[in-house]
Amino acid sequence: MDFGFLSGINALGGGVLGYLIPFLFVLTVVVFFHELGHFLVARWCGVRVLVFSIGFGPELFGFNDRHGFLKDFEEERYPFIMVDNYSGSFALDHVMCDYRGGAEQVMNYLLQLGHRKIALITGAPEAHTARDVIEVYETKLRAVGALPPPTMRADGRFTEDGGAKACERIFASHPDVTAVFAGNDKMALGAMHQLRRRKLDIPTDVSVVGFDDLGHSAFVNPSLTTVHLPLYEVGTLSCERLIERIHGKIDRVAEKLPTHLVVRDSTALAASVQAT
Repeated sequence: MDFGFLSGINALGGGVLGYLIPFLFVLTVVVFFHELGHFLVARWCGVRVLVFSIGFGPELFGFNDRHGFLKDFEEERYPFIMVDNYSGSFALDHVMCDYRGGAEQVMNYLLQLGHRKIALITGAPEAHTARDVIEVYETKLRAVGALPPPTMRADGRFTEDGGAKACERIFASHPDVTAVFAGNDKMALGAMHQLRRRKLDIPTDVSVVGFDDLGHSAFVNPSLTTVHLPLYEVGTLSCERLIERIHGKIDRVAEKLPTHLVVRDSTALAASVQAT
């Protein structure tokens, strides 16, 4: 399958990197690329960057297995790298953060604090990285005999408003939740807003953990415990590897960069532990 952009690249000659992204995410990704470091590396290497959009419109950065045209890239006709995600259906090059490792750190930490009623706010469950987080969440709680019902998990659509609404739905059914694990910092901040509206103290009544380590997460009140994602490093490395693939210097790329938990003020011992 050829959407026509490949012939356009060829007409431009060498020295061009193209990024194919979902149509509805164009502006966000252009800004996000600066965070990821793509443009900086491209300037260092003397290449031009083009951003192409197509009208599929999933609400996530990049694509996933339901986009069948990715199979064209599996055949190695064109150098291609998935950024901060991976495919379970196609053998595609990728550079990504270690979401599974980050989720394991979060769950181990919350369990050590005595939490067993842990809610999960997710986003883009069709992405493998999101499914990794869900799998770790369920596995860790199952291991301690505290596997939650499906209603203790909700989709926050990666936004503050979505996180607030997801938190509202969860607590309407499970007011005894003692910790909220959100799949990104924006949803975590939305959840914190909703918890305050319910007159719950953070972290005395409910602990909250995010997943991103956005710059302002350290400056909210209370400061947000979260997982640091090396997004800039993922961006620079993926761009470097793509250029190396174009020049035939490497064959396959499958790299995962480590994440780490940043403990701040939004988490504390579970109330049941505090009372003992």
